[in-house]
Amino acid sequence: MKGLRLIISIVLLQLWGGCFAACSPAEKKVIVQRPEPLAVAEWMAPDSIALGHLGNRLSNLLLNASKVLVYRLTPREQVNSDDVEIVPHFVRDTLLGTLNKEQMAILKYSLISCGANYFNDSTLIPLAPYYPIIEFEFERKKQVAHVFVSLSDFKWGVNFDGKQQFLFNYADCITLHRICNYFLNRPKTEVVEQKKTSNKSKKK
Repeated sequence: MKGLRLIISIVLLQLWGGCFAACSPAEKKVIVQRPEPLAVAEWMAPDSIALGHLGNRLSNLLLNASKVLVYRLTPREQVNSDDVEIVPHFVRDTLLGTLNKEQMAILKYSLISCGANYFNDSTLIPLAPYYPIIEFEFERKKQVAHVFVSLSDFKWGVNFDGKQQFLFNYADCITLHRICNYFLNRPKTEVVEQKKTSNKSKKK
């Protein structure tokens, strides 16, 4: 008899505990935002040094940009309200053109993806003071990043999310200088023709 009472008591306690568990508020689910996976071809993927400075979000924007516009920059002691200031006291001057797929691939591979471009080299002897003269505006899914280059002291940097992310020396001077000088030295007639061709393709 005592054994039966003990069994009944244990069952009642389990049911009582289960009732409290069922009535207790459900635990809140913690949503963890995972970083956007890096979606680039293996040969174009940034090495660990580049990825460490850029992060997945900025890497995806720079390496998967749908369009890259090229602008000449000019110094401006007093920045006006209608100026587009890319770095302090340097504003956009002229649209120089748009990178084609081949030019985009070369710039991404030689500059963005290479970890050798993410250091400050104290052994470099600048040709002149810091003077960011050219900007590459990367666009992807309404996101924009600005890559600027100072050829005089071998510096480059990125503006993203409203602030400058870094400023480093680039290692591959020959390739980058050829790309930049190609656009900086283009005749204005070529720039105008490229604009017309771009506008026609948009209308189609």
